[in-house]
Amino acid sequence: TFTKQQQDVRTGHEHNLGLLPETWQSWMASPSPEAFGSRVRRRASLPDRRPVAGKLAEGIWVLGGLGARGFTLAPLLGETLAAEMLGHAAPMDRAQRAGILPDRYKDR
Repeated sequence: TFTKQQQDVRTGHEHNLGLLPETWQSWMASPSPEAFGSRVRRRASLPDRRPVAGKLAEGIWVLGGLGARGFTLAPLLGETLAAEMLGHAAPMDRAQRAGILPDRYKDR
């Protein structure tokens, strides 16, 4: 879930159980929210919820803040970062690159 500060997970479990088809609910022996465990996971993200990829300083490069989109964005951003490091053409245009460059935080 992306709901911040949610403490009571029982409501969420009840909702998820209600989404199951009736045939599955009858197959499960008295499904109850207590039967499900819960855990918290953190996602590495930045305040603007956009990833960062690019040159931070001479010889220092960064790729991070992918949040929940890591599996989707990592290949493109990795290829873009490698191209930039090697001086090759990047697979993203300038407008797209501007949105992920680390220097977007310089003036904040």
